[in-house]
Amino acid sequence: MIGKLGHKLFSTVSILSLMGLPFADAGLKQLEIKGKISTTGHSVDLGNSSDSEIVLDADLDFKMKFSQDVSARLDLELDNANAGDSTNGVANRFNWGVDQAYVKLNDFLFRNLSVQLGKQNFNISLRDNNSNSWAWGDPLGMVATYSTRDMDLKFYYLKFDDSDLSTAGSNDEDENLLGVYGEYWLNDDSLLTAYVNRKDFRSGVPTTNTTTANFTPVGGVLSRDINNLFHYGLGIDYFIGESLEIFGEIAAQNIDGEGAHNDGKAYQFNVGGEYTFSDYETKPQLSLEYYNQSGEDSSNPAWQDVAGGWAAADTDSIFMESNGHTGKDLNPNIGAVNKGHNNGAAAGGYSVIRINGSLSPSKSTKIGLGIHIFTDEDDTTISDRSNDELGTEFDIYGSWKYSQDVTFKAGAYLVSDPNFQTEDITGVALGSSLVF
Repeated sequence: MIGKLGHKLFSTVSILSLMGLPFADAGLKQLEIKGKISTTGHSVDLGNSSDSEIVLDADLDFKMKFSQDVSARLDLELDNANAGDSTNGVANRFNWGVDQAYVKLNDFLFRNLSVQLGKQNFNISLRDNNSNSWAWGDPLGMVATYSTRDMDLKFYYLKFDDSDLSTAGSNDEDENLLGVYGEYWLNDDSLLTAYVNRKDFRSGVPTTNTTTANFTPVGGVLSRDINNLFHYGLGIDYFIGESLEIFGEIAAQNIDGEGAHNDGKAYQFNVGGEYTFSDYETKPQLSLEYYNQSGEDSSNPAWQDVAGGWAAADTDSIFMESNGHTGKDLNPNIGAVNKGHNNGAAAGGYSVIRINGSLSPSKSTKIGLGIHIFTDEDDTTISDRSNDELGTEFDIYGSWKYSQDVTFKAGAYLVSDPNFQTEDITGVALGSSLVF
């Protein structure tokens, strides 16, 4: 393992050197090293079957400063390593990868403009909490940010996926995102966001002989459903005092595709609020939110994932909406359940009412409850769906900050009456993390 880590570290340093930062005489002024090691155990009962696993995640983050205006970052990640799984039976999958490797230039060409070049985390959502995030991942490319006291304006060109058409049977495709995203504080209480994006698939020649949502090279020619889409939207986050937050967002897509139901328009919106009882020592919080992404009908396709992530990553939902991504870092990582399908089917239309509450019994502990009610928004008939009710999820979770460096977390969930199977689903997850 150390040999592989050393090889990848050497390779990444070489990449940064080629980008204009030779480490031999770069004049490194400051080096900051941080890390995180987390372990998660998860068990799920699907009614007619069950499964469990223990997963290790580790992160080693190097932040380098060469001058006031030049810095770099190298983030190495050991992601979802375990002793094997039922899919491939490969034991001890302990492989280090590069999560981030980029150079940042401040005041580039003119004041207040910064540019990041390389592989970098890119996550955009209205409330900066991963909920309803339309762009999430660690793509390769360029992000330029112009900042003032009241405004942030981002311009970006990013590659979220890159495939080799010579690889027979590959289901990957090139995904490129070009766009602009802006945040503007109307006053101290109101944040306005706006964005315009174009996502395209540039590999191969589009044909009309595909019937699935995957993009499969056939004889060196790329078959695909969607050629490109335009994505644009507006959002507002409004704060009333220190206790109440009200937010809303609306977005649309113009989709250019091949074949039936792959050419047209789609829509997404969410609205909600969160109230904090700040007068109480335990700081109880209660939130209510409604999210909707349009489904497929006779003339339009369903809402499409925009870039690199999931359509609506509910940060408190353990099972239904986020496959392997929970806001509590529990990471149960149990198979994809997307819009009520347990077979990893393509994203479609659905809506969800989210009710969440939490409180902190002490400075080091927090507990929470969540109820998520899912409804299908597709008009077409799907064989594994008997009605429009996709199921209701109940979550309970908690965390204990044992020390400044160590945190323990736990969660349990019930998915009641899921329409993609006859049995209810239950599960528990336990996790610990060390930050250094």
